[in-house]
Amino acid sequence: MLSKMQQYPAGVWTTLGILLTLLLLGLYTRGHTRRWGSGSKAHTIPKHKVLPCVTRASWVLNSSWELDAACKRLPAGWVELVNRQAAKSALRMPVDGEQVLASANSVLIHDNRLWWLNPIAGKYTDGFTNSSVTLRSRPLEIAQTLRRLSSMHRLPDAIFQLSFGDVPTDAPNSDLPTLSIHGWVDASVPIMRYPHSERHTDIAAEKPVPWADKSRRLVYSDGHAWKSGMPSDPFRAGRTKVRQLAREHPADIYLPTKPSSTELKAIPYKNWRKHKFVLYVDGIGPSSRLQVLLQLNSTVFIPDMHIPNWPMALIKPYVHYVPVARNLSNLLAQLQWAEAHDEAARAIASRGASFIAHEMDEHHRWCAMHAAVGAVANQQRARRVNASIACGWK
Repeated sequence: MLSKMQQYPAGVWTTLGILLTLLLLGLYTRGHTRRWGSGSKAHTIPKHKVLPCVTRASWVLNSSWELDAACKRLPAGWVELVNRQAAKSALRMPVDGEQVLASANSVLIHDNRLWWLNPIAGKYTDGFTNSSVTLRSRPLEIAQTLRRLSSMHRLPDAIFQLSFGDVPTDAPNSDLPTLSIHGWVDASVPIMRYPHSERHTDIAAEKPVPWADKSRRLVYSDGHAWKSGMPSDPFRAGRTKVRQLAREHPADIYLPTKPSSTELKAIPYKNWRKHKFVLYVDGIGPSSRLQVLLQLNSTVFIPDMHIPNWPMALIKPYVHYVPVARNLSNLLAQLQWAEAHDEAARAIASRGASFIAHEMDEHHRWCAMHAAVGAVANQQRARRVNASIACGWK
């Protein structure tokens, strides 16, 4: 065997070695990155990022902010919401002239550059070691989203915390405001987890399903029958309740797997579009799925929310969606209403889809992110920020 291998020129083995190396590198990259973005703008972000750090850093937040001309059509309701929430959070900051001490794992934007401040070890973040820190998962995802935002709009100087869990949180004992995904609570300022989404692009690319060709059964699916983790939620078992209703009323409610199962088969969103009626239900917290369901040109049924998801600041019952009691006690009655008022249901579906396609399309979702950061920044002008450790992107 060895003698046969020696018959081939050395160049052949060199070429094969290079090809093997490139193959292994490609497999590694595929396993350690994931796509985000949409269409030709889609690109990959790593599952972890090592940031170089400096110690004992200090900044003065000098810039002011106003909405870019390109964002002037952002719904006024969103601007009012983020300004109101930012003003609430500003009440707990030190008075003018006093320094602001950065909290653990807080974020600073200065001169359009992003910094991760005072890192501590945890589920998503390694502690400060060897002059660097490693970010993972959602904190990295949101930080990279903010970095992309900084390439679209010059960001004002600001400092804040991030709430990146399934349940939005605020930290009233901290001096800093909180930017929260999946909704807002107390004085937190809402931002989108997915201002960009391939799911929106995929749905928009699909051929529309005529209303008359859609099934009359309400469709629902989820990954798991998670119970709500939201504090003081009066009804935590919405996903379990859907399964019960589907068992009792299979002619009215379609689940892709046996309704007795806690796990439901995933349905591509293009298949949800084949139904006139679709149901949103919270998971552990508010779900980012809502903005996708609204785009389907199907009537979305939304239970009362214990913690509002971001679209709820801008959409109205019986205009963009059909409201349902949080415990789903009137789901069947609301479904019967929609069936009896087919034209009204079709109009609700159309307005919900138009909301995502036009009023809060990807461009305006990026503008909404910019407005949230700007609202916080306008409450922090001329403040001095000190951090023991600052880790930033070059």
